[in-house]
Amino acid sequence: MIDIHGGSKDLRAARLSNFTDRPFVFDDVQCAGIEGILQALKEFHFETQIEICAMSGKPAKKAGSERDTWKQEQVLWWHGVTYARNSREYQELVTRIYDAVYEQDPTFKEDLLAVGNEDICHSIGNPDQRDTVLTEVEMIHQLNRLRIRAQRN
Repeated sequence: MIDIHGGSKDLRAARLSNFTDRPFVFDDVQCAGIEGILQALKEFHFETQIEICAMSGKPAKKAGSERDTWKQEQVLWWHGVTYARNSREYQELVTRIYDAVYEQDPTFKEDLLAVGNEDICHSIGNPDQRDTVLTEVEMIHQLNRLRIRAQRN
């Protein structure tokens, strides 16, 4: 079992962390990595979202940790659109984010292939969707979905 997190001594696990720098463009917004855009979803104002998207890793996590008011109403935002946290539309947004990274960063494909067929987990992930923008299950689903896609190509 490979436990995905940025502090892992297993480089394969560390590279698949949302904290990895992975520059990509999403809806015409320059993003420094997955963590930045996920944390930006907690912010209502698009201009501030753009600023958070330009961050990656711990700075992005810190910027998002200061924005937990979304939890009260269980809504997140992207580019002026409100998403209910437990909605299909929100899951589709997350899928579009991961697809953009996959399509624009060739090292992401390489990192997915590097884990082969080993089981992956994210033991430090929060399992409660009312308390996080991406649960362990959601993250592992996205990684497994894209790993299968990479293996087929």
